[in-house]
Amino acid sequence: MSSFDTLAVNPYARNQGDLLRYVRSVRKSMNRYRARRKKIWLTNLSWADAGSRTPFNVGPQGQAARIADSFTALWQNRKLLGIRGAVYSSWKDSAGANDRTAAAQTDWRLHTGLVDGANRPKPSLAAFGQTALALRP
Repeated sequence: MSSFDTLAVNPYARNQGDLLRYVRSVRKSMNRYRARRKKIWLTNLSWADAGSRTPFNVGPQGQAARIADSFTALWQNRKLLGIRGAVYSSWKDSAGANDRTAAAQTDWRLHTGLVDGANRPKPSLAAFGQTALALRP
């Protein structure tokens, strides 16, 4: 199978357990269809700290914990699952997320940044940075 070398997937998952189950499922399918040596690239990982009610709106501490737990789990399983890389989707909350009084009415996807709309760090920024430093090769 030479038509691709890496499969990029958007693994929306509520937590690290769901994320690993998803990646294992993708790897199993790839192996079944003779893409055993191909790598997986995880894109658009994100959780919100505010916004509309959804399993992906996990609050500020939940966002930080999921980032740390998920990137750690992916790192620990990278060789077994053939993970080439993972990308967190948002550096900064979207402009529409600035009004915290209306946060509950806004789409959760506006609130997935590591900093808020005014560039103030959220707990998730520290979690991301600490996790990245801890996982250096």
